Amino acid sequence: RTPGESMSCGICTMVSDELFKKYERHFGIEKQRDVLVVNSTNPKDIGLSLEKVLSNENYRKEVAKNGHEKIHRTNRFSSYIDFLIDTMQEVMQGYGKT
Repeated sequence: RTPGESMSCGICTMVSDELFKKYERHFGIEKQRDVLVVNSTNPKDIGLSLEKVLSNENYRKEVAKNGHEKIHRTNRFSSYIDFLIDTMQEVMQGYGKT
């Protein structure tokens, strides 16, 4: 599933910094308010974020609620398709480059 799908379902969602930038640009989501953002190359950062949402039910529910409201308020099907196309083009442009 995509982060947009999990936010749409009202699930507290965690994404990488890179993916957050794409969602922020298209949907205006806010870091640590609508979605949890972690450095995906730093296991300690991921662990701390997981610990925070698992130990703080109110925070987890608030992030889930905010993300759900934001994605439904700003998401239009055509906008989401444009987002997916942009993301796939970026992936394809970087494919094979090392």
